[in-house]
Amino acid sequence: MLLPRIRRDHLVHHERRELYEEDHHITVIVPSKPQHENPHPVPHALLLPLKPERDRFEELLLRLENEVNEMKQKEQEMDNEMNEVQREVKKVAKEIEELHENHRNRDEKYQEDADEHSKYMEKLEERMSELKAENKELGDKLDWLKNTTTETFDVLAAGDKVGYSYIKIRNLVYKAREEIVEILQLDKHNSNPLDAFRAEFYSGPLVQRIQVLQSKLEPFRNLHPSIQPLLDQKTLGILVDTNNDLQVKANRIAHDVYRLGWYRAAIDTPVFADKRSTLTTILNFVAAMNPMPNQ
Repeated sequence: MLLPRIRRDHLVHHERRELYEEDHHITVIVPSKPQHENPHPVPHALLLPLKPERDRFEELLLRLENEVNEMKQKEQEMDNEMNEVQREVKKVAKEIEELHENHRNRDEKYQEDADEHSKYMEKLEERMSELKAENKELGDKLDWLKNTTTETFDVLAAGDKVGYSYIKIRNLVYKAREEIVEILQLDKHNSNPLDAFRAEFYSGPLVQRIQVLQSKLEPFRNLHPSIQPLLDQKTLGILVDTNNDLQVKANRIAHDVYRLGWYRAAIDTPVFADKRSTLTTILNFVAAMNPMPNQ
């Protein structure tokens, strides 16, 4: 069917497409260029079937509209994410600036403290110089006090060394006691344990152990007079003495060891409070094999 005649005024300065139904067809009129630019416009017309092409066209329009809406939604989501990122960036930038500010304040505070300390030390040195200049005797006393303090620290250090050495001696004696107890356990049910102990002593093994103990104690001979009895074979021989004054001799030797002031302080601490004098433990153990009253 021929396209119906289209009036010219319908084609001039159209701002939108217009649809006309005519004889089951759609005439699509496309706007032409302005008349002053094209004095002889040629209309573009499409002849489309009325049904189902119109439905398909509307479906395409609807699909495009949905896609446009989805794109707008995604664009909005991207804008939201971008805004969130910008807020995080601003937050991090603010935290970094605060850290820098704190570091600057801290450095300034350190510098102020250092300057104040330097000024204080300068004033202190000036005051000490003034005191020495004003009173020579006071300066001499200060020097004497300095030397005395140094000597005192040297004495204290030597005392610590002696105390540590005596603790080593205590450990050696304690080990010897364990060996003696081990020997006595071999015949602890004997009717006269002291005889078995004396026989073991004179048979050799215990004498050898005491000699080993003496050799270990030898380097500490000159630390204190009370250590000397530990190195005397006759004194150690009291372990097998059957005299009636065995307990008295044991207590006397224990007292000689215990009377060391720095050792007394050591064993009065919580670490040694339950042990007291190790030598006393040894001698009392031996004396207990043949109980007798203290004399």
